[in-house]
Amino acid sequence: MKKVLGICSLACTVAALSAFAAGNELNWRKFCYEPSTPVLSETNATPSEALQGRVAALERITPANAKGEPTNLWKATAWRNERVHGQFVVWSDVDIPQLRCAISPLKTADGKTLPSDCVSTRFVRYVLARGALVGDILDTAKEVDLPKNGFRPIWLTVSVPDEVAPGLYKGTLTVIGAGKKTISFSLELNVLQATLPAPKYWTFFLDLWQHPWAIARYHGVEPFSPAHYRLMEPILRELANAGQKVLTTTLTDAPWNHQNFDLYYTMIKHLKQPDGTWKFDYSIFDQYVTFGRKLGIGPQIHCYTLAPWGGNVTYIDVATGDLVKQSVALGSPKYEAYWGDFLRDFQKHLEEKGWVNDVYLAMDERGLEEMKATYNCLMKYSPKLKIAMPGNKPPSQLKGVELQNYCQYIANLNPEFLAEAQERRTRGMVTTTYVCCGPGRPNTFTASPTPEQVWLPLYISAVKLDGLLRWAFTNWPRDPLYDSSFGNWTPGDTFLVYPGPRAAVRWEMLRDGIEENEKIRALRRAGADMTAVDAMLATFDFKKDCKSSADALRDQVQKTRDAIETAARTVKDAGFVSVFNGKDLSGWVGITDAHTVENGLLCTTPKAHGNIVLARPYTNFIFRFEFQLTKGSNNGVIIRGNAPQDYNFEVQLLDDDDDQYKNLENYQYNGSLYGVCAAQRGTLKPLGEWNEMEIRVDGSRFTVVQNGVKITDCDIAGMTELLDKSKRPGFRNASGFLGLMAHSSVVRFRNLRVKEL
Repeated sequence: MKKVLGICSLACTVAALSAFAAGNELNWRKFCYEPSTPVLSETNATPSEALQGRVAALERITPANAKGEPTNLWKATAWRNERVHGQFVVWSDVDIPQLRCAISPLKTADGKTLPSDCVSTRFVRYVLARGALVGDILDTAKEVDLPKNGFRPIWLTVSVPDEVAPGLYKGTLTVIGAGKKTISFSLELNVLQATLPAPKYWTFFLDLWQHPWAIARYHGVEPFSPAHYRLMEPILRELANAGQKVLTTTLTDAPWNHQNFDLYYTMIKHLKQPDGTWKFDYSIFDQYVTFGRKLGIGPQIHCYTLAPWGGNVTYIDVATGDLVKQSVALGSPKYEAYWGDFLRDFQKHLEEKGWVNDVYLAMDERGLEEMKATYNCLMKYSPKLKIAMPGNKPPSQLKGVELQNYCQYIANLNPEFLAEAQERRTRGMVTTTYVCCGPGRPNTFTASPTPEQVWLPLYISAVKLDGLLRWAFTNWPRDPLYDSSFGNWTPGDTFLVYPGPRAAVRWEMLRDGIEENEKIRALRRAGADMTAVDAMLATFDFKKDCKSSADALRDQVQKTRDAIETAARTVKDAGFVSVFNGKDLSGWVGITDAHTVENGLLCTTPKAHGNIVLARPYTNFIFRFEFQLTKGSNNGVIIRGNAPQDYNFEVQLLDDDDDQYKNLENYQYNGSLYGVCAAQRGTLKPLGEWNEMEIRVDGSRFTVVQNGVKITDCDIAGMTELLDKSKRPGFRNASGFLGLMAHSSVVRFRNLRVKEL
């Protein structure tokens, strides 16, 4: 990243930090949002009293393109576990106050419903970018006023649950203004069978730097106070929900000089004792790492930096209480004297915390000699720690330095580097790319056309890199809700979400692109026909595309997304592996005499008792299958068994309506986690019909979905006693065998598939 001197001096920032340490709110913010309300560039000669509107593409809405041919049907396709968006624009020739939105339930023709809390709307707010108004803030305000000749985009988001039944869901979005002025839009969402993994399992390596001090300054709270952590929590949760792989921490003050509006400070205090020895205060570092990991950020912890820009370091002289600043040249005795004891102590501390394998000493765009000096010091004092760096030269040119995590600027990617990245992957190393300060396009600036954000992860898929680095998620300028500009950088370069937190349009579109990248990976694992997808990915060429027109890039992105959707329609269960071949019990072990294969179905045999399990243990997974009960049948699915005939958990399969079972405990009926958690009843189909079941095991949480309805949802983490009072020695097992029971009655199975998480 190019370094440019920031507009706020170090003294100014220190004074600001002192202000909110004293509990004073900084009076820097001009408005909650929006310098002015957007208005149409052309108005009607004959005003209409009606509220008007249209369905719009996911693009920047401007005074020139806000109005268009009135349309009221929104159609989209989504995978399960995907976040899908729509945009609508309303306008009026007269004042319409109290503009608000209402959404009906989205239902299929046979009555299946998307949960209401997975559908939301946000008003698009406008922010300055070098003097121009750009619609970028997605605001959660319940209502806004629409002035005469004003317009307002509305952003729809559907977060499709992973257990929802596939199908065409229909509903209505109604925009309501005071005086009973309304306009309605029809919604049609086609949910496919394909399922995205949960974000924590995404393989796309996302590294967006965090900036805790910017959040503290903006809100006027003391850094790392309880109030500060409350403010950071929803921001970091949103980041974790995009699969963020890195927690950004600091070992020095101003690791990048002062190129931000708010200074970064060290999370670890260096304390020089009167006798010249060192002690180190890890309290903030430990607290922040624990906080970030609890929210799902990681697993990597990047510590900036042993190679600060300018070589400046600080410490507290315990004898005087002074904060001492000094410059230490990389590789000098002074450098080693400052860092050596710290690195030795830091490695020991990380081993005690259990974090040593996840910590990377991170540097930013250092040259070969600087890297060698830093690396040699690291290997001498803390050889268990690793190195991460964004830079502009291939790692192979940094002889003698092993970079386990390396990020190359996008404009410097070439065939030689990409080949090197593939070789690095075989050694378990991460190789990503970054866009910071440049290029002009494609990028994630405030005014960047929205397809550019989707283009970036698709390009990363095309060139087979691991992911993307961006130089900040919340590195806010002075008043981000009013003006996204900062210094010499292009507006929006330093952040992707706004205070509130409020998402940016460009953040949602970047996350959209990451989902497309994950879809491609899932489809490849599932063996989908990727011919059309690969043909489109072959058209991605940075040097060509950065000069193409906005329309050409938009067309390229849309055709690629269309190809991904077509491929997904050919795969019923992306990411799932069949565990029954329809011919025999290959891959299963246990009492196979209690099970047989008939007409392509796996069946339990009457009057036989015993279990079969898949030949190896499973940890976290989704198990999908269809089953057919017979009168009075009783069976179960074994989860995390210690051995084939020993279950720790059982999901009950039972003919609930048979008279012999009318007096059971509620935790013994069909779909229950037997003895642990009772299932919702009433979703079994009549005897002779096939039922669909999905069992999801993710750490301590167990869920069961039957015929499209979640009937069991149980987290055993806090359980001290089971409902049936039984003692199960393997109750806390993290993994074990997955299989099927046989209880002397006939149950038939088909389409058995497993997806590991």
